[in-house]
Amino acid sequence: VCVLSIVALNALLLTEGKTKPKCSAKDATNKSHCKFPEVCFCGKPTNRQGQRLLRYYYNHTQQRCRNFLGSELGCNNYFTREECRSKCLRPLKNSTDKIFDGSSE
Repeated sequence: VCVLSIVALNALLLTEGKTKPKCSAKDATNKSHCKFPEVCFCGKPTNRQGQRLLRYYYNHTQQRCRNFLGSELGCNNYFTREECRSKCLRPLKNSTDKIFDGSSE
């Protein structure tokens, strides 16, 4: 039982925050397309005011939400990891947000 718990915990830690979004829409060339809020592709927010608040941002190259110490300024800046995930790890369906259209084969 203990070994199974350790294996399950390791699997959870390895996949936590690294889920690649699934896209189901296909274009004429049969490529999948995802549309994400443009703010998810801003860089890591900078700490302009010297504040040390625990915040989260989406690292699009690693496809995961990361924490940082900083302020509430800038785009791609979330209060919680869950807020970051809900905004940036799920492709948009119908939204008025500005979008980034990425495609994959």
